Amino acid sequence: MPRNLVPGFCIVQQAGQLHFQASMLFRDANSPAARLFMHHNADTPWLIPGQVMIVTDPNTPLTPSLLQCLQQTKRQINQRFIGFTPDEAGFLHRHYGTIAALTAAGDKIFSTTGDAGERYFSAIKSTLGKIETAYQTQYRAQGTLNNERFFAERRRLPEELKTMVNKPLLKSLSRQALDLSSRSIVHQ
Repeated sequence: MPRNLVPGFCIVQQAGQLHFQASMLFRDANSPAARLFMHHNADTPWLIPGQVMIVTDPNTPLTPSLLQCLQQTKRQINQRFIGFTPDEAGFLHRHYGTIAALTAAGDKIFSTTGDAGERYFSAIKSTLGKIETAYQTQYRAQGTLNNERFFAERRRLPEELKTMVNKPLLKSLSRQALDLSSRSIVHQ
């Protein structure tokens, strides 16, 4: 019975060699479909979560132009994972939905914050600037970073920054914008 399945992609769930990926997808690693899979993906001997592999049906004709398009798309997607460790890629893959929701809701979150959000991020930027200025001023004036007044300022400003960064403002705004319960965000 002909299946006539459309060629496409499979997203890697676990890091591993191509042979491992084939064993996850096919019951028989020596089947025509598994061999074709190994052939189409031979350029990626090791894969990490989120990368894609080409999957085709050996009973469905595949034109050279379609195969070329699949290979080009696969290369473009997989190149974005260069430099990621398997753990980093796994984290991104597991939390894709949350990351996508936050990214898509970004404009809504920050438009909802209005002046409050702008003041919040401006205050953080200002405090970072004050820390930098304190170091520069002390060093220019004294040629050293060994002064009691400087040490007091160096203790105060990072505490101020820590207080701002730990404010629940952003978390509550993103929860509100995404209409998620506080319990679901806290436990992620």
